[in-house]
This record gives sequence, structure tokens and C-alpha cells, in this order.
Amino acid sequence: MGKKSRIAAAATAAAAGRNSRLIENLKTVTASLAKEALQTRKKMEQLQFHLASMAADRDICDGLERDVLALVLSSSLGEAAERRTAEMTAATERERNLSAKIESAVAELNAAEMRLLSLVTEKDAKNKELEDLKERLQSMEEQARKRGKPWKKWLYSAAATATLLATTALATFCCDGSFAASRICLREIFFFFFFF
Repeated sequence: MGKKSRIAAAATAAAAGRNSRLIENLKTVTASLAKEALQTRKKMEQLQFHLASMAADRDICDGLERDVLALVLSSSLGEAAERRTAEMTAATERERNLSAKIESAVAELNAAEMRLLSLVTEKDAKNKELEDLKERLQSMEEQARKRGKPWKKWLYSAAATATLLATTALATFCCDGSFAASRICLREIFFFFFFF
């Protein structure tokens, strides 16, 4: 058994030497893996910190973007509100001006209507006076016929004069629009012809 024990001892010694090399290799690989795991863990921590920093930066950027957008929108909305207020103020001013013009036009229309009614009333009065004059002339003509021919000639001239005066009065009224002046003129001429 001696030989077998030597072979076994040599195999054991060789196996022990191989095992010790394997153990050394295993220790080296384990140390290398541990070192690499530590570096990887540090890199992961750095990446996680960097990721958290980027997320915080992104949140800050998102917040700034929202704030800038809100500021732009609020200024745009503020400008739009100011423009709308200015437009409403201008529209209110135009409405006020138009209302004043309408009121002025209505007042002028009412005044013109009153003048027209006054003129119509004066015209009716003049027509009535003219009719009265015609009736007087007819009655004078009848009296002149009864009295004789000299009155007839005088009545014809008076009738012609009255017609001329009425025409003159109407022409005067149409020219300057004053019935009062034409009435005074008509009376003076009429009395002049009748009494002189």
C-alpha cells in the first residue's frame, strides 16, 4: 500500500496545490467582482442622483414653462381685455354722440314742424282775409251797380288792385317767409287805394 498511498498523497498534494490555486483564482475573481460591483453600485448611485437632479431640473423647467405660459396668457388676456374695454368705451362714446345728434335732429324737426304749422295757420288766415276781401268787393260792386257807372270803374280798379295786392303778398311771403310784413304792406296799399 505504500505506492498507493504515495500516489494518493501526491494526488492529494497536487489537488491541494491546484485547490489552493483555484482558491487564489477564486479569491482574485471574487475580489475583482466585488470591486466591479462596488463601482457599479457607485455608478448606479451617481446615475440615480443624476436622474433625480434631472427630474428636479425638469420639474423646475416645467414650472417655469407653466409660469411663463401663464404670464403670456395673462398678458395676452389683459391686452385683449384692455382692447375690449377701449372698444366698448369708443362704442359708448359713438352711441352718446349719435344720441345727441338724434336728439338735435328731433328738436330741429319739431321746430320745423312748429314753423310749418304756424305758416299753415297764417296761410289759412290770409286765405280767409282774401275771401273776405272778395266778398266785400262783390258787395261794393253790387252797390256800385245800384248807384251808377262811376263806382263800377272804381270797383274794377279796386278789384284789380286787391288781386295785385294778394299776389304781391303771396310773392312776398314766398320770398322772405314773413306773413306779418306782407299783411302790413297789403293793408297799407289797400287803404291807400280805397281812401285816396
